[in-house]
Amino acid sequence: MTKKLFIETVGCQMNVLDSELVVGSLRRQGYSLTHEIRDADLILVNYSKASVGTSMEVFYASHDLGKFVIAFSPLSFKDCSPWMARFCTKILPDLDVALTYIERHF
Repeated sequence: MTKKLFIETVGCQMNVLDSELVVGSLRRQGYSLTHEIRDADLILVNYSKASVGTSMEVFYASHDLGKFVIAFSPLSFKDCSPWMARFCTKILPDLDVALTYIERHF
């Protein structure tokens, strides 16, 4: 059975490019992309600014659905949205670290 990936991208064009790279890498590992957060086995959040919409989506996914949520962001932990800090399972500093973490643990 194929694992499903949901990715939320917030911020600049570089974030969009990073997200596309992540999707390509994870597809090679057997993931398919889903646009339904409910269907996702893994949720990634790529952001360079805190967003209420993203925070609420992550809160819903982690709290109500019990999903594993990984965020990668250049922001320091103290500069992340309090909702993101509380409800993301992991917050990692960049794309490469996030991909390495996924490869090792999933």
